[in-house]
Amino acid sequence: MQQKEMVHKLTCEGRKTLTLEGLIDVAMYDEKEIQARTNKGVLSIKGTSLNIERLDKDEHVLVLSGTIDSMVYKHAVDGENSFWKRLFR
Repeated sequence: MQQKEMVHKLTCEGRKTLTLEGLIDVAMYDEKEIQARTNKGVLSIKGTSLNIERLDKDEHVLVLSGTIDSMVYKHAVDGENSFWKRLFR
């Protein structure tokens, strides 16, 4: 039986609520930054008054609230070739 790939989806509503599908784990959390390990790499979410509203590892979902200022992927997923890895083989 073929295993279905985990969904990876970000939904940001008015910079106040963020729903992330594809969560593996929360690596770091405080009111100014959340680092979430996802199936597509580590996602760093920065803002103010950040609060985790829902964390469901079984469903791979994270819902947070606060003022969201930025979302940046920090690390590539193992097995995915970055530009630099391909260039310096």
